[in-house]
Amino acid sequence: MKSTWIVTIAAGLVLVLALSQPIVAAPQEDAAAPADAEGIEGGDETEKRKMPIGLYVEVGTGAVDIDALDVSVRTSTTQSSINSMLFEDADARRAAIGWRLPNNKGSFRAVWNGVNENGYQFDAVGRIAELDENITLPNAITENLDWWTLNVTDGVLTGQRTPPQWSLADDANGDQAVQRDEVSYIGADIMTSAAYASDLENRLHTLDLLYGRDFGPRRIQGRWWVGLRYLAYEGTLLQGAWLQPPTLGRGYTDGVFIRLLAPSQETTGFGPTGSLGFNYNLFNSKVQFFTNFQIAMLLADVETDTGDFFAIVDDNSDPTNTVLVQGRLQQDRSRTNWNTHADLGVRFNIKGGLSLEMSYFIDGYLDSVLTAAEIQVPQTVGQAGQGTSAIYSTQDLVVD
Repeated sequence: MKSTWIVTIAAGLVLVLALSQPIVAAPQEDAAAPADAEGIEGGDETEKRKMPIGLYVEVGTGAVDIDALDVSVRTSTTQSSINSMLFEDADARRAAIGWRLPNNKGSFRAVWNGVNENGYQFDAVGRIAELDENITLPNAITENLDWWTLNVTDGVLTGQRTPPQWSLADDANGDQAVQRDEVSYIGADIMTSAAYASDLENRLHTLDLLYGRDFGPRRIQGRWWVGLRYLAYEGTLLQGAWLQPPTLGRGYTDGVFIRLLAPSQETTGFGPTGSLGFNYNLFNSKVQFFTNFQIAMLLADVETDTGDFFAIVDDNSDPTNTVLVQGRLQQDRSRTNWNTHADLGVRFNIKGGLSLEMSYFIDGYLDSVLTAAEIQVPQTVGQAGQGTSAIYSTQDLVVD
């Protein structure tokens, strides 16, 4: 992947620092020093001036949830698909290296964070303002009605089309118009099954280069950091959609004859970041409760590309024939993106400068995903040369 160099650099730096010299006692900067270095954290200026350069190494991992993405698509006022993309079994990894300057002059740190999708679930419901083709009652349809459903779990797609049924006997409010809660479903007339990728390789990485300093008394300590952040996100999403003008429930992405749209995603950004954190120390700083808040403003480039697909148009001269119209949806936007972070946890400082943390965090990568929210497909053969186009919307990646 394009961003794998970040992992390589971080791993290399960790190895270099680990082999360059032993870690001195109490290198933990987020924590107050252990018992044998208490004077460094809360002692007088004499002790602080004696503090040598201290190396810092940190690694972490954990399971994370990623909020579901709404990747719904509207093709016309009477055609829509309600799509949900949920990443399952995701994990987060973290590595940090740094050094503390002597004489209490602050610290430098490089922090790498990565989030990897290990599986996903995709759900879609296709709606259109039509009834079963065997129903010819000339009644108004005031809402788009459910026609088909699709699900992709563990790389297996299943789908079915079930035309809605309605008659005057179902007209609960007597307005002689069709509402969604008045229709019924007898059974599916089309069922599909296919294999899809079990991992869409959605990966997000950040690299922060930071400088920070401590402040505050011994019991409650604070720390601020300022620096720069680089962000890279790559992956693929899925979207179900109608790809034909309204024609009796035909021409949708059933996953077999008409494959799902699979827009690739690529986002890169660079900009300033800053954070503020606090520790509450107990038992001579052997136990610490901590919280941190971080924000970054990035100048980002956000791209999406569905690759080639085909829309379907009926041949007006021959109703039994259809015409395939090649389409492709691409968009590239340069914009300002915001990243936010908050965490809360507890830290246990063990002898020899080793510490163990357990924490909960939530990260927001705002406007980092770009998808087509409305697709325009040709309505007639004469419009085939116009191809396809779309109106796009951004989505937030929220990880916790």
